[in-house]
Amino acid sequence: MNTRSLRFQLVAWYAGLLTGCFALIGVATYVVLQNYLVGALKENQMRRARQVGQLLAEELPHQGGARVGDEIEARYAPSLNDRFVRITRNDGRVLYLSGPLKDGGFTPAALPPPVWPRGAETARQAPLAAGRRMLLANFLVRTSDGASYVVETGAPMDDVQARLRQWLTLLVFGLPLAALVAVAGGSLLVKRALSPVDEIAASAERISSQNLNERLPVAQTGDELERLSIALNHMVERLDHAFQYSRRFVADASHELRTPLTVLRGEIESVVQEPQLPAEWR
Repeated sequence: MNTRSLRFQLVAWYAGLLTGCFALIGVATYVVLQNYLVGALKENQMRRARQVGQLLAEELPHQGGARVGDEIEARYAPSLNDRFVRITRNDGRVLYLSGPLKDGGFTPAALPPPVWPRGAETARQAPLAAGRRMLLANFLVRTSDGASYVVETGAPMDDVQARLRQWLTLLVFGLPLAALVAVAGGSLLVKRALSPVDEIAASAERISSQNLNERLPVAQTGDELERLSIALNHMVERLDHAFQYSRRFVADASHELRTPLTVLRGEIESVVQEPQLPAEWR
């Protein structure tokens, strides 16, 4: 393979361009998909945190923390729905913590302690076992007695991670296939585009001084190849005219020299026949 050839450079450029575009689109799609899935999960958990925060603000002054926990269990059932809920007072006391999940997907008590939010609403991700992650939404609640509480709701990101892994797998296996298709398609296109060049080169190899009447094929493409073929044919035509002129000149010169040479030969033969001519001159 000649890496300096025009064919190789065109195929490499075409394949590299398409592969780069496919990779860029794939990575951009991955980022957009990740932001969409994480954003949807974040919005869902933040909505749940607001609901729990509203319940806390309404029930806590009248019925106490135990009643709030009962209301959360009755309305949302975090353990049954694989969800996490935790309410923490600003002094560090945990007012409510959801119980262990029925499928044992994660242990609520093992999650890291809450991070007191700077704003009213924040979100963060917490690591779980086996590379899993959980999205936690934090909502700040201030009650009438001056106390502050942070309400945390969360859900595992298993579905998000699974979909991202599927897309990443598609990229890993699809990108080489796309590159292979790009190389094959580029080779075919370049071969078709440069086939007139091969025909011109083959015809030029056959032309010699014996067959200057032949001409190179002209591809009716209207591009540089057509202009090149026409220019080369004009050059061959000029060479043909030059060779024809040279042949005519040689033929005329031969004809003009033939008569003097014949006369000179006859004179020499007459002189040779003279009897008084010395033998050494004959």
